Amino acid sequence: MDVQRIYFSLPIFMQEWVLSHYAHHLDRMYYGPDFARWVEYFTVSERLPRERQLDNQRAALQRIFSLAFAGVPWFRELAARTGLIARECEPLEVLRRLPLMEKDPIRHDPWRFVREDYPRKLLWLEKTSGTTGNALRIYWSREMLPWWWALQEVRVRRWAGVGQELPRATVGGRPVVRGETHHPPYWRYNRRWRQLYMSSYHISPTTAPAYIEALQRYGSQWVTGYGSAIALLGEYLQDHPTELPIHAAVTSGDTVTPYQRQAIERGFRCRMFDNYGSAEACGLITECHCGRMHLQPEAGFLEILDEQGEPCPPEVDGEFIFTSLGNDAMPLIRYRTGDYGCWSSEQYCPCGRESLLVKHITGRMDDYLELPDGRRIGRLSTAMKKAPSVRQAQLVQDAPNHAWLLLVPESYYRDQDGEAVQEDILSRIGEKAIQIEVRTVPEVLPTPVGKYVLVRRILHDPVLQERYRALITREHAGATR
Repeated sequence: MDVQRIYFSLPIFMQEWVLSHYAHHLDRMYYGPDFARWVEYFTVSERLPRERQLDNQRAALQRIFSLAFAGVPWFRELAARTGLIARECEPLEVLRRLPLMEKDPIRHDPWRFVREDYPRKLLWLEKTSGTTGNALRIYWSREMLPWWWALQEVRVRRWAGVGQELPRATVGGRPVVRGETHHPPYWRYNRRWRQLYMSSYHISPTTAPAYIEALQRYGSQWVTGYGSAIALLGEYLQDHPTELPIHAAVTSGDTVTPYQRQAIERGFRCRMFDNYGSAEACGLITECHCGRMHLQPEAGFLEILDEQGEPCPPEVDGEFIFTSLGNDAMPLIRYRTGDYGCWSSEQYCPCGRESLLVKHITGRMDDYLELPDGRRIGRLSTAMKKAPSVRQAQLVQDAPNHAWLLLVPESYYRDQDGEAVQEDILSRIGEKAIQIEVRTVPEVLPTPVGKYVLVRRILHDPVLQERYRALITREHAGATR
């Protein structure tokens, strides 16, 4: 059943009823009785001394190891091969002896990483958006839902001076309106949460006034979502100052540049608070009112490692390797996120909280499609959920009205899989917005610093254009459409 197609067939008032009804369903799981208990716990624990936080992390690591080695096939097989017995070693020693966890094995067979003794009917499926073009299926325990959303409430929203109870606007990647929509509304209203969900795919200098008018009309008091998209509205507001009741902007999902932060804060006349997380829910890093990025110790244990797998000193970038501490059903241990950043050399924050400080996060920085109508479309990674048979993907714009969708296929890939991704992207931005051609390739090209991004614009780079032409025309790269 194509739920998206059914949704788009409904009139707007019915679409909004569906969104509100689904929010009512989520309310029971996110904000039930356990939510208040976890809110109280996280409120108290955020002021714990650092040594106490680290002690709690070691205890949480020991618990996760016990669950994983007893009930998860992948870890049970690992223990049999290596002779490692988690309970006989200090948790940090166990951690250092374990290999890094790659995404590919999880994508191939996620059930090898799920506890066999956890009831499947109690699992909650989360699909990662695949910021480098390789989506995953991650299973949460149902008990984790109020835990995670309480952590978000206390350590993200409250730090920004807002909360779930206040009306908000979300600028996100869900296709709530058809891609070929050329007039307002470019949003839908979830009455249950008083949430104005605004499409990130339709923002342009031409449409920005309608977005701003909607923020006024619905009384949104904070805005959250992709920083790159919120910044586009901030740019418009800088040139067209407008009184808005926005108290804070809470960004996540992509890396915000200094220019984008300035556009948001000057345009909306409020503070911006950035945070880092993921559908894997194995880590959370949030910005406090002093502008420092705090690792939330309850969410996950973070290692920052260099290419040789050694810990990076402060101020030196490395890959974020997270061990999840909250997911009892599918423990991710030493999980390679593909994101990068570094520890801060200054581990004191004037806010008084003693959690470890990350200086910056350099992952999740995608380019954007620049469409002929003036729209700039970023964060297209959610489309990768349509094709788990794609190992990696890249959308390469080589002309104002043309882009290549390059797919590195698995052995079980079918032409229809590539077409599904193509159609999903066009459904978000409009069928006639730009021509997208699908090609399978043996690899996608990294950036000069060795990172793999989903979207690249090469319109004005003849050297890159030639490299991509050579890649696309390789003998074993067959066209799928």
